[in-house]
Amino acid sequence: MNTQAKRFLIVEKSKDIIKNLIKENLRKAIGGIFMTKKLNEDFVYLEEMYNDDYYPKFLVDKVKDCIVEVVEFLEKEEYEDLEEVQEKLDEMTEKINDLQDEFDENDSEIETVARDSIGVTVEKILEYFGIDIDIEEAIRERDW
Repeated sequence: MNTQAKRFLIVEKSKDIIKNLIKENLRKAIGGIFMTKKLNEDFVYLEEMYNDDYYPKFLVDKVKDCIVEVVEFLEKEEYEDLEEVQEKLDEMTEKINDLQDEFDENDSEIETVARDSIGVTVEKILEYFGIDIDIEEAIRERDW
């Protein structure tokens, strides 16, 4: 690698470091002035599933935990773009997919009511945080 290429790499790395430091300090400064957006503690997750005895409450709690991970991610405001948010939503959906066997073992399943309940909950969360991702795209990895 020639000297010019080395200088270019050093400059680019320095730009990234400075950008991250500015971003971090800005976030801290703004955080001191404004409150970070937090989902209301009274927010109702998965209302239809919790209100239906067909779904074991301990399993609905597991689905809720998957969604809460997304909420915590959004509250931290550490994402750069919608792709990062979508990746987190994909992780959430895949974790919910993994719960299907447990639902089956407990004479239940993730079906129409559950799908709608999950969709409505996620959609409300995305709206609250001003995330412009269509709900069908948000839970695109579902196999329920």
